[in-house]
Amino acid sequence: MEMLKDGDGWEAQRRVLLFTVATLTASKTHAKLARAPQAQLERWREVEAQRQTADDGLVVAKARVAWADETLDEATADFHAQLFTDCKRDRAHPTFVRFFPDTLTALTRKGLDAQLDAMKDFATYGDELPLPDTSAKALTVVLAAMDDGRVALDGRAEAERELTRVSLAQAAWRDETNEVRRKVDGALGDHATAHTLPRAYPARFHRAAYETKPAKKKPAAAPTEPKSAAAPITPVDPAANLAPHDQVLALSDTVLRGLADEFVATLPTNVQAIVRARRAR
Repeated sequence: MEMLKDGDGWEAQRRVLLFTVATLTASKTHAKLARAPQAQLERWREVEAQRQTADDGLVVAKARVAWADETLDEATADFHAQLFTDCKRDRAHPTFVRFFPDTLTALTRKGLDAQLDAMKDFATYGDELPLPDTSAKALTVVLAAMDDGRVALDGRAEAERELTRVSLAQAAWRDETNEVRRKVDGALGDHATAHTLPRAYPARFHRAAYETKPAKKKPAAAPTEPKSAAAPITPVDPAANLAPHDQVLALSDTVLRGLADEFVATLPTNVQAIVRARRAR
């Protein structure tokens, strides 16, 4: 019996266990042995509900970060324009330089966390410098947007922690399930011994997470006459030599968004998390 592994995929692991439960039940002789695996199936559904909730939470949290980022950029641009006007359109004005030592583009193209860090002293500058009412009002909008941005980032961090907690719950489920399957396999082996059945009898109740078919042999290529001209060079895809899951991660975000959810669910837990994060961008 092959043990479940992280690389087998979350959904594939459930199917392996479901096959065992269904086969034990169909045999009638071993129906009682199906109780423990069935309980693990129910536990899988509980963890899966947690995973979906955590995944949804991360999507929502990232959407809020994106919105907060855009909102802060707009407020910062408005403040930049107003302050520039109030400073007599003088980019070298000490007040203007204090807030914007770099260009507006350089500031707003930063990620939300980096932008907030770069603007962390805006409130202090607003208290220290005598700003015209128009600029002071625009700065108030910026500071409010910064507060919303921090809240959004905290929410994203918590959503990522929750996804990690669910990943640990999935790993624990896999370990528990492997132990249940070992016990079932041992009981089936004892039954086979007691009833003079083939040693491979327990294997009838298990299936691999990935069922592969033997590759078909390609017909031998017909001999060809040597050519004087050099054969054309065929470009080689650098991703072809990567492991299957690394090939998935090598795809562009656009292609990842087009992948079926059922396929993504067969990927390792950590790969699933990366794919879903990139699809949510």
